[in-house]
Amino acid sequence: MQLMVQYDRIKDIAKYKIIDKLIFVVGIMYICSELIKGALRFILPAFSLREFFLSTGYDCIMIFLIGFIYAVSYASKRKKARVWPLYMIALGAIFWSLLFHPEYSEWFNHQSYSLNKYFWHVTSPMWGLLILSLFTDKEKMATLIVFSGRLNLIWRLYEYKEYLQRGYWSAYMGDGTLARLDYGLNYGYQVVILVILFLGLFVYNKKPIDLVFLMVALALVIVCGSRGPLICIAIASLMLFLSKWRKKEATRFRFFSILLLLIIGLVVFVVSVPILVNAVMTLLGRSGLQGRAIEMLLNGTITDDSGRSRINEMAYDMIRNGGLFGYGFYGDRYVIGQTWYYGYPHNVFLELLIQFGILGGSIIIIILVYHLIRMMIRCNDVTWQFLLIIMFSASVKLWLSDSFWYYWPFWGLIAILALWNAEQRKADGRKRLFAIKK
Repeated sequence: MQLMVQYDRIKDIAKYKIIDKLIFVVGIMYICSELIKGALRFILPAFSLREFFLSTGYDCIMIFLIGFIYAVSYASKRKKARVWPLYMIALGAIFWSLLFHPEYSEWFNHQSYSLNKYFWHVTSPMWGLLILSLFTDKEKMATLIVFSGRLNLIWRLYEYKEYLQRGYWSAYMGDGTLARLDYGLNYGYQVVILVILFLGLFVYNKKPIDLVFLMVALALVIVCGSRGPLICIAIASLMLFLSKWRKKEATRFRFFSILLLLIIGLVVFVVSVPILVNAVMTLLGRSGLQGRAIEMLLNGTITDDSGRSRINEMAYDMIRNGGLFGYGFYGDRYVIGQTWYYGYPHNVFLELLIQFGILGGSIIIIILVYHLIRMMIRCNDVTWQFLLIIMFSASVKLWLSDSFWYYWPFWGLIAILALWNAEQRKADGRKRLFAIKK
C-alpha cells in the first residue's frame, strides 16, 4: 500500500497541464510564503518599497494567478468544489462585527492579531481553503503538500540557526510582556506538521530519506517546541496505525489484535513509566538540551494547565451569557483580552460557541464533526487518508492553543473534507453544499 505521489521528481510536475502548473505555483506561494519572502529579502537589495512589494505586491501576484485560474476553469468548464458558502459565513461574521461591534475595534487593529495581519492578505490562514480548493486531483494536492513540506523544513532549520545565534525566542506572554524564551511557543507547532508529513510518508512508502527528514523535524520539535506538538504526533501515530490495520481482510482478527496490543501497551506503560521518566530526566539533565517540553518534564510540571482553567471559566461564562448567536467575530477577544493578552480561549470549540453562540456554534461543530467522522469511516483511498491525517493531526493544536482563525491547517482540513465530500457527491450523483460545480 503506497502513496502514488511523485514528490521527488520535478520533471513529473513539469508534465502537468499549464493550469495545473499554475495551481501548483499558487500553492507553493501560499504554503512556502515565509521561505519565499525570506529568500527575496536576501536576494533583493534594500530599497524603500521592498517591504511593500513583499506584502502587497506578493498578494497582487497571487490574486492575479487565482483569478486567471478561475477564468480558465470557467471557460473550459473545469470541475471545482464550491467553497463560497463557507466564505460567506466567515466573511459575513467578520463584517457583522465591523459594522455592529465598534467596541471591538481595538482588536481589529491589535499589534499582534489585527485583521490586516491575519485576514486581508492572501497568505493569511483563512485563504488556505480557497487555495486547496483549486485542486481537482488529490494526487497533485498531496504532491504539493509533500513538496512544500520539504522546502519548509529548510526554512525551519534556518530559523533554528537564527535562534542559536540569537540565543532566545521572542514571544508575548499572557500579561502582554515581550519575553525571551528558551523555546518557541509557535515554532514547535510550525514544525509538527512536517513531523506528521514525513511520518506518514515513511509509514506508507518506507523510504529512508523520509525517515531522515522525520528525525530532523522531530528533533526540532523536542528541542525547541512546547508539549502540545507531542500530542499532535501521538494522534497522527494512532491514525496511521488504524489506517494500516483497516486494510486487513480478517476483521475479527484485526479487532482483537488491536485490542490486545492496546491492553499490552497500557500494561507496559503503567509498569514502566516511572522507570522511563527517571531515565529520560537523567539523560536530558545531563545533555543540557533545552525546550519547554523538556523543561516541564524535568520540573515535574508537564501536566500543568498553564492557566487554561481560568481562561475556560471565562469562556464558559461567555457562552452562558452569549445567547443563541454569541458575541460575534472577535467577541471573545474583547472580554478575555482584558485579562489575557491573546484574548482567545485556546480551544476551537469554545471559540466557536462564544463567537457564533450556542445555536450557531453548535450547528457549525455538528456539521464539522459529522463530515470528519464520515470521512474517517468511509474513506478507503490512501491518498485522501494521508491528507486527512496530516491536516487533522496538526489541527489537534486547536484543542489546546491558538485560534482557528490564525491556523492554516484547520482551513486545510476543511478543504480536504469539502473536496472529498464533493468527490463522493459526484460519485453518488447528488448535489449538496460541497458538490462539484461545473
